[in-house]
Amino acid sequence: MLTELALYNHTILKNEEAKLSRLTQELLDKTINNVIDKGVQRQQYDFLISEFENNLSKTLSEKEWQNFIYENFRLLFPEFIKIDKEKKLTTIDQDTKYIDFILQNDTTELLLEIKLPNAKIMSDSKDRNNHYLVSGVTKAILQLQRYISSYRAEIFKTSKEKYLKALLLIGEDKNTDIKQNNDWNLARNMYKDIDIITYT
Repeated sequence: MLTELALYNHTILKNEEAKLSRLTQELLDKTINNVIDKGVQRQQYDFLISEFENNLSKTLSEKEWQNFIYENFRLLFPEFIKIDKEKKLTTIDQDTKYIDFILQNDTTELLLEIKLPNAKIMSDSKDRNNHYLVSGVTKAILQLQRYISSYRAEIFKTSKEKYLKALLLIGEDKNTDIKQNNDWNLARNMYKDIDIITYT
């Protein structure tokens, strides 16, 4: 993952008839040219997109979504060369936790946490005229922040040059009006070390 995780901002497959989910567009963003240069065929991405859209139409468990990410990580995150699933971590409170994924290359480590597509993200009500992240999202962010602090202490024992970042995949973008959408974009960019993306 690039330093600012700016892989999720452009359209990948320029087929006007295809309506791709935001996850597909974001996770394949910018990387497709690099991957194609390495000999990966376009049909692999076509199959990945089809499988992803099919999964969205079902009611998959969190474990099943984790398996999908794990099995396809080389297409979704081609800049990483290694992925660890359910990595054991001792937190700063000496609790034992398991991170969904840790993706690695020579310079970067990405902590990836997966939640379900049906997880609610933004409040329907307002507080001081602002929509806000629901408690499930803030809890997941706090969880990731604790993972980052603990894991940073761990990797610094062996390498102080590693760049550490976290990514939260959660819910669907179902903001119903401009105000809610603007509040969502503000909220998702509040965190220095954590990026948030949705399934759609």
